[in-house]
Amino acid sequence: MTTLPDTSTMTLPSLSVLDRTTYKCKYGKTAELTHQNYHQWHRDMEFFLNAEGALYIVLGNEVMPAGGGADPTDFNTRARKAAAMIHAACSMPIKAYIDTMRDPHLMWKQLKGKLDTANSFSGRTAIRHLFNHFRLTPGGSLECYIAQLIKCMNMLAGSAQAISDETFRSHLTTTLTSDYNSIIDIIIHKAPECQLIDYIISTLVKWDNTRLARKAEV
Repeated sequence: MTTLPDTSTMTLPSLSVLDRTTYKCKYGKTAELTHQNYHQWHRDMEFFLNAEGALYIVLGNEVMPAGGGADPTDFNTRARKAAAMIHAACSMPIKAYIDTMRDPHLMWKQLKGKLDTANSFSGRTAIRHLFNHFRLTPGGSLECYIAQLIKCMNMLAGSAQAISDETFRSHLTTTLTSDYNSIIDIIIHKAPECQLIDYIISTLVKWDNTRLARKAEV
């Protein structure tokens, strides 16, 4: 039987590692772009670029003002800032894809084409396979485990491999360790209309936090 990685640590490197691979700007910070974290990276960067007033330029929805006395200075300033932010937020291996580019829209498209595995059938299949085989390991973090499942669900949303709410609920409630048997019994006996994903997650997290707090006191 194949041994699966400990999902509680998959996206939580030590602080010393995180410090060396984190892009920081005045709006926040995110892990530098690698071959494994495109989905989260591009969502974080969208918020940063939007705060800088450059997101529409990056997405290609805003272009250089044409004639009519329009001043392109503001557009150029925001475009240069966007290009600098995108380049700075990439890890060294990823910078190689865009080092010769200066247009933030082309840089954004290039990175998406190279790294967004959810855009390809094989990539989506791999994500779905990973979701199906995720299990909470003994002693692992429940919140980190749930975050991994939600990440897979979000990446596949709207595709042929999309994960339904029912599939998510079933997977979550059947892949936890025996420590959670009592709370799972309570959840599954609730009325169907009460078994929303948000309810299940919040109930599990609250119960887990209480359990850990009592364990710490003992």
